[in-house]
Amino acid sequence: MSNLSDLDTVKTWVKVAILLVGAWMVSLLSLHHTGSLIPKDPEAAIIYTSALLVIILGSTLVETKFTHPTDATVNALMAIVALLPLAPERQFWWYGILLYCVAVLITALICIITSTSPQIQGVQKIVANGSYRISKVFGKSRVLFSVVFLFGVANYYEFKDQRAFEIVAFWGFMLALSPLRIPALLSKIGFGTLQDVKKSMGSVFKREEPNIVRVALAPQIKWKHDDPKLLRLSGGTFRLIIPLYSYFQGEQLIGTGITAPISYKSSAKYDADKIYELPSDLNVDLEKTFKDFGGGQGSRLIGFVSENSSIQSINFEVLGPLEEGTVVSCAVQQNTVYYQVTSGVTEEESLSIDRHGFQIANAAQLGKLENRPYFEKFGWLPQMNQPVFTAPNIELPVPLPQHDFKLGEMPGSNLPVLCSLVENLEYHTALLGVTGSGKTQLAYDLIKHTISKNTKVICIDLTAQYSQDLSDLHPEFLSVESNTAQEIETKIFEAETGAYGGGAEKRILKEFLRRIEEQTKQQLADFLKSDHKLGIIELQEISNTAATLTITEQYISNLLRYKKENPNGEKLLLVVEEAQTVMPESTNVGLGSFDAKAMVTRIAQIALQGRKYGIGLLVISQRTANVSKSILTQCNSVISFASYDETNINFLSHIFGKQYASVIPNLGFLQAVAFGKSINSERPVIVQIPKKEPLVSFL
Repeated sequence: MSNLSDLDTVKTWVKVAILLVGAWMVSLLSLHHTGSLIPKDPEAAIIYTSALLVIILGSTLVETKFTHPTDATVNALMAIVALLPLAPERQFWWYGILLYCVAVLITALICIITSTSPQIQGVQKIVANGSYRISKVFGKSRVLFSVVFLFGVANYYEFKDQRAFEIVAFWGFMLALSPLRIPALLSKIGFGTLQDVKKSMGSVFKREEPNIVRVALAPQIKWKHDDPKLLRLSGGTFRLIIPLYSYFQGEQLIGTGITAPISYKSSAKYDADKIYELPSDLNVDLEKTFKDFGGGQGSRLIGFVSENSSIQSINFEVLGPLEEGTVVSCAVQQNTVYYQVTSGVTEEESLSIDRHGFQIANAAQLGKLENRPYFEKFGWLPQMNQPVFTAPNIELPVPLPQHDFKLGEMPGSNLPVLCSLVENLEYHTALLGVTGSGKTQLAYDLIKHTISKNTKVICIDLTAQYSQDLSDLHPEFLSVESNTAQEIETKIFEAETGAYGGGAEKRILKEFLRRIEEQTKQQLADFLKSDHKLGIIELQEISNTAATLTITEQYISNLLRYKKENPNGEKLLLVVEEAQTVMPESTNVGLGSFDAKAMVTRIAQIALQGRKYGIGLLVISQRTANVSKSILTQCNSVISFASYDETNINFLSHIFGKQYASVIPNLGFLQAVAFGKSINSERPVIVQIPKKEPLVSFL
C-alpha cells in the first residue's frame, strides 16, 4: 500500500489512465478466456467483476487515503451481490467467503450506528473503536475483493491452468503498482517531459474562515509552531501556514494551522491546496508575522478565538501551557486589545469515531492602552479564529505616574497594576482575604506609601502587630490606658445586667464616657498637630465587643469633630484592622442590646461622613460577611485576596462580576483581584504582588 505522500503526488489523469488500462486488460482477458467481453457464466463473472472493483476502488478513484466504515459497507454489500449467483453445492469455501463478507458488513454498520452521537463513552465507545478497526482493515477494497477474486479463480479454473496463471498475474500486477510507486512516477511526467514538481507534505481538506485550515499530513511530518509551511491556493497565490497542533483521525495524522498572507512567486510546480516545506529562496520573519496578527515583542502564539466569545470576554482554544491571570492580546479592528485569563475548560470534538480533546480558556477584556497606562474598555470583539498571543513585554504609551503605588504586575506580563490611594483617599478602599494570603503585608506597604506622600495615618488595631511591624515609622500610641479600658468593660457589663434595665448603671457609664471623651479628644488633637505621621489605637486587650465598639466610637466621633472644626487640614487615612469586630454587621455578630446595635450604625455613619472632611478609610477584614455592608458598599476600591466563604464570594460578585469572583478561591499567596476608583483599569484585574522584592514600592 502506498503512503500519503505518494498518493498526494498522483495526478488525476494517472488515476483515470490506470482505470482505463485496467478495465481494457480485464475485458481482453475475459474475451480471451470466455469469448465475451462481459462473461455470462456467474462463476466466471465474479472473477472479472472483482478484478474491476479492485482496480476502481483500490487503485484509483475512491479509497485513495484510508477506508471509512461507509466504504467497507459498500464493498461488503457488492461482494455479497457478486457471490449470491454462484451455486453453493459442495462449495464449502463459498460459505466461508460469504460469511466473511457478511461479518464485514455487520461490523461496519455497527461502527456507523455507534459513532453517530456527538458524545460517546463507556461501552459504546469501546464498541465503536473496535468495530472501526476491524472494518477499516478487513473491509478495504483491495483486501475484500482480492479474497473474492482468488476464490473465483480457484473455483473456476484448475490450479495448473494457464488462464488461472494469467489472471492471477494481472491481479498481482495491479496490486503492485502503488508499492512500486509507479503512479507517483507517472505523475511527474507531463507529455513526455519531466516536470519540476515539488513534493507535498499533505493536503488541505477543510477551511474555517477566516484563516484556519485542517490538513491531512503525510507520516513523520513535524508540525511545530516554529516551523511554518507553504500553502498554494487554487488561484495560484501562496499563504504561509503556522502549525498549531496535530492529532490522529483513525490512522491519518491531521494538522491544524493558521494562515497568513505572503508575497511569493515561483517557477516550480506547486499543486493547489497542498502543503510544502518553505523553499530556500523564501525568508519568513515570524516575529513580524505575529506583529501583523496583533502580537507584541517577545509574544508567543497561544491559541485562536473560538465560538461563544463576546465583547466582555473571549474563549480561545489553547495550544500550550497557560495559567490563570495570564494577560493575552488579540487584534480587534486594527487595535490591540488585552484580555486576562480567568478560567479554562476541556472540550472534545467528534471526528468520525475518533475524538479530539482540547482546552478552552476564557479571558475577560481588560481593554486597550492608548494615551495613559490605564486600560480603557473597547467596544467590540475579535473575529472567529483570530490568533491570540501572550503579552510578556508591553510598551506603555506614557511613563508611569510618580505618585501612584504599584501593587504588582499582571501574571505573565510586565503590565503594572497601579493604585492611586492618596489621590482618591475619600473614596475608601477595602482590603479583604483569609489569614495568610498577604493582605496585612500589603496594608503595611499602603500605609508606608501614604505616609511617604505626607499624609497622616491612624490605625485601629486589634492584632497588636502594627506597633511592632511599623516601628520604623515611630508611631504615636493613641490607645486608652489598660485600666481605663477594663473599667469601661466593667461599667458596660453592669449597665447590661443592672436591675430595672440598668438605668442607674447606664447613667454612671454615660458620665464616665463623658470624662474620658476629653482625654481621647486631646490625644487626637495633639497627634494631628504634631509632626508624627502614624498613630495607632490598640484594642487587643478588650474582650467585650460592646466595649470595643464604645471606644471605637469615641475615637471616630472625636476625629470627625476635629476635622469639622478644622476643615482646611491635611487629609488623613483611617486604617481599620479586623473590621468585622470594629465595624460589624449588627445582624450577624450577636450583639444583645439595642444600644450596641445603634452604636454600630453610628460608627458606620460617622466613618462615611468623614469623606466630606478628607478622612479616607482602609477597611481590612478576613470575614467579609461580618463587616457592616453600609461600610463595604461605600468602598469604591476593593482588593481581594483568596477567600473561600460562599457568602464572601457572592458579595464580591456584585463588585467584580461573577467571572472574576469565581477566580478568588483559586488565588495563590500574594495574588489578588483589584478593581475600583483608585485602580488603573476600567475592569477588574488579577495582580501578582512581588514575592522576592520588597513589597514597598514608591514609583
